[in-house]
Amino acid sequence: MKKKLKLLTIFMILFAVMFCCALAAFIVTRMTLNDEVAINREAMGEMEANKKTVYVVSTQDGSGIGHGEIIEEGVNVVKQTVYTGLEEYNYITEEDLGSTAIVDIYEGMTVMDNMVTPVSIESDTREYEMQVVNLMTDQQENDVVDIRIMFPDGSDFLVLPKKQIKNLNLPNCVFWTYLNEEEILRMASATIDAYTITGTKIYATRYVESNLQEEAVPTYMVNAAVADQMDPTCSYYDKNLLTKAETTLNTIARSNLEESLAVLSDERLAAVAEGHNLEDTANTSVLTGVNAYDYEKSLEDGTASDRTFSGTEDDLYGTGEESDSEDTEDGEEQDGLTDMEEDTDQTALSSDGENVSSAAEKTDADDKSKTGK
Repeated sequence: MKKKLKLLTIFMILFAVMFCCALAAFIVTRMTLNDEVAINREAMGEMEANKKTVYVVSTQDGSGIGHGEIIEEGVNVVKQTVYTGLEEYNYITEEDLGSTAIVDIYEGMTVMDNMVTPVSIESDTREYEMQVVNLMTDQQENDVVDIRIMFPDGSDFLVLPKKQIKNLNLPNCVFWTYLNEEEILRMASATIDAYTITGTKIYATRYVESNLQEEAVPTYMVNAAVADQMDPTCSYYDKNLLTKAETTLNTIARSNLEESLAVLSDERLAAVAEGHNLEDTANTSVLTGVNAYDYEKSLEDGTASDRTFSGTEDDLYGTGEESDSEDTEDGEEQDGLTDMEEDTDQTALSSDGENVSSAAEKTDADDKSKTGK
């Protein structure tokens, strides 16, 4: 009996120990499960918080987006849901569509805000086709370049800074870019210089890293006609101008440039044009304001010709004072002609009167002779 009681006691003790172990295991497991559930819930909440719909590069050929290309939905980017810890402002939004990529963006990459730059379109911005610029032999689409002009005396000036090449036709050296009104006038002046000064070359220089290098300041000085269009006090002022590069309006520097070009010999002009393989549309000459053809003076000395006038507008049309003096001279000349006509008429009348008197006298003499007979 005692033996059975002892076995029963041992069994009860073992059962109690096992029960305690099981209970402890259950409690620990429950606590662990609760922790795991809490962690999972926290993770799910964090994932949900980091869930964002962004633009991802997706192109048909898998080449990605090259720097200089325009960001367009459905063309090179699509919307995708991704999980990221970055804030939404780090990614481009729908408002950024139409921006330009400043770096290469590979296929499948999310497009970050610092990978693009907005295209600034002002009210006077236009697409301008360039046909007079000498391009580099390896020029590529979306290259960022400066447009410069080099004169036959070696002076070199920046006309248009940091312009992007679009729709490149390299064999014909044709492309288009964005220009504002002031830049269009500046380019027009440079083009005329290239056509009228033998050996003048307009060419492009490429930026090494356009997204890191700052835009340069234009140094080219426009001619007198374009300077008048940029002068608010002039009747030729272009009211579409929104900006103006003051460095391009240095009339003294422009005059000094024209004077230095005017003394270049025909041989030097021809040598520079041939060395650059340029078409000489100026016939080995410098057709600027310094070498302007004075048509009125040629009329006075009898050497007038059909040569095209290339002076400034003041030389061509004269100032208001000159016009007044010319009007006065014309008036005096007209008065002189009128006086001469009146003198001629009076002389004619006098002659007629004398002739009439002579005829009357002759008639009286005949009558007297007949009476005498």
